Amino acid sequence: MGKQAARLFGLPLLRVSLRTGNFNEARRRLVDNLDWVQELIEAPDLEAMGTVLDVRLQAYVGRGSPADERLLAERCAFEHEVRRFLTRAQERGYAYAMHFPQMPTLWVDFVNQNKAAETSIARLNVRRSYEAGRREATEATKEGWASEPKAALPARRDGFDPVAMIDRLVQDAVAQRVAQLVPANVAPLRRPSHRSRLLPRLSRPTPTIRPRAIPIACPRCYGNFCGRPAESASTR
Repeated sequence: MGKQAARLFGLPLLRVSLRTGNFNEARRRLVDNLDWVQELIEAPDLEAMGTVLDVRLQAYVGRGSPADERLLAERCAFEHEVRRFLTRAQERGYAYAMHFPQMPTLWVDFVNQNKAAETSIARLNVRRSYEAGRREATEATKEGWASEPKAALPARRDGFDPVAMIDRLVQDAVAQRVAQLVPANVAPLRRPSHRSRLLPRLSRPTPTIRPRAIPIACPRCYGNFCGRPAESASTR
């Protein structure tokens, strides 16, 4: 850059990212960026530079969001230079908002369009890569370079419940452990049948209680239990 442009930018060189590693594509993108780069370099002061940027912002926002990576690279490079202009204007106390009242609104719309374009283009590139991989796999299978993909196993009709299977395994293990602990000569407890549980309690036979003979101390034997029948009050 010239001395005057270098003083405005604060740099001896103007660096622009072309966002590509392909040499042929980089030359095309460089030619697309030369128009606005030359206008910025020839601007004598911040007001002239702001005029160039304001006109370019109106044109870019009017076109809408870019549809390919080449236009997106041009807009991203221009976005970087607008940021640099805003920084230099604030450092030098230049009130660009008074001279260009539409620039703040245009700047926000311009950045939002670039962000939306980056997201959509990245999603489109992923889809293209996926489709290219599918075509290559199909071609390799037809030519015999790769083995044919195995068919998926048919789904089982009966539903498989892992929780129920775990419960059955636990119950079997507990039953085996209990059988080892219980002696062989002890008969296992029988659970009452469903029918016996439904019978009323009155139909079951009630156990009979037999009175037990209580020995009475004999007065003749000085309180010893001799086995003689006790005398009644009349005999005494």
